[in-house]
Amino acid sequence: MGLFESLKAVSIVNKKHIGDLKKLPLNDVVSYKISVLSDGKLLAETTFNRFYKNCNINHYDILRDSWQGRLFYDGDKNKKPAIIVLSGSDGGIEKAQNIAMMLSNHGFVTLAISYFGMNNQKSSLDRIPLENIEEALKYIQKLTFVDSAKIGIYGRSKGAEYSLMFLTKYDGIKCAVLNSPSDRVYEGLKGKRNSKHSSWTYGGKEISYKPFKIREFIMNMLMKKSSIDDSGVMDIEHVTCPLLLITSIKDEIWDSYSASINIMTKAKSYEKSIVLTTELGHMNTISYLPNPRYNKYKTDKIYYEAVLSWENTLSWFINYLKNI
Repeated sequence: MGLFESLKAVSIVNKKHIGDLKKLPLNDVVSYKISVLSDGKLLAETTFNRFYKNCNINHYDILRDSWQGRLFYDGDKNKKPAIIVLSGSDGGIEKAQNIAMMLSNHGFVTLAISYFGMNNQKSSLDRIPLENIEEALKYIQKLTFVDSAKIGIYGRSKGAEYSLMFLTKYDGIKCAVLNSPSDRVYEGLKGKRNSKHSSWTYGGKEISYKPFKIREFIMNMLMKKSSIDDSGVMDIEHVTCPLLLITSIKDEIWDSYSASINIMTKAKSYEKSIVLTTELGHMNTISYLPNPRYNKYKTDKIYYEAVLSWENTLSWFINYLKNI
């Protein structure tokens, strides 16, 4: 896989945003063609497919007032553990559904959630209710083919922040994996600008947050230090479920490493662990794919860390949702 993973894009094609969930493709099969040329002459060519979900996995869409979801499940009527999947500040559901499909191949019912960015949703990451996850949890608990006592949550980047904030307020989650997490609530976004409001609300009120300050951000990046104030820091002491944190000492978006240390220190979880990457930064999602963001770095180590992160994610959910 190393040759494939190290490929670099010749050009980037920007796809048109699809806001209608019913029209959003699964993209559960991705086709690749590899050609070998010498002086413009084709020497060899082959094609292959990557399948994100097994053929026995079904899906359907869920439309609610402020959240939308795509549920993945097999036809077996036996009760199975389930996982709620939340992606980051890109919004929509495409990245979350890729992760949800891959997890569904291992005996989990999975629910990918869009919490902003689709039709009839907020267009920006600004004052998103925690109650979205509560409603999704209640929905999945009522499914006849789900074991309501064995539901986990996976969040990455802002989705990890959202998930952790939820864990400080609610019970009902058996275990969690937080990828590139934050230990505090940051200011929301209006397009590419700060919104001057919290990212999240609870009970109709904005959750205390840390405002974005460009000078502070630049100094933190230059000095490789995180904020020393406690504005927006969550009540992590209320988190009790088994917790896996995936973080990097080279996170280029925010200091997820210091945040993870704080989470590890304060969380009351009876099991908690960190996967630490030293070359792969904030964009650590699906393994065995080219990652052009980090192609100028140690590619072998980067792709090893992506695989390690995914294997630990899968093992965590298996251990705490299926083996207990």
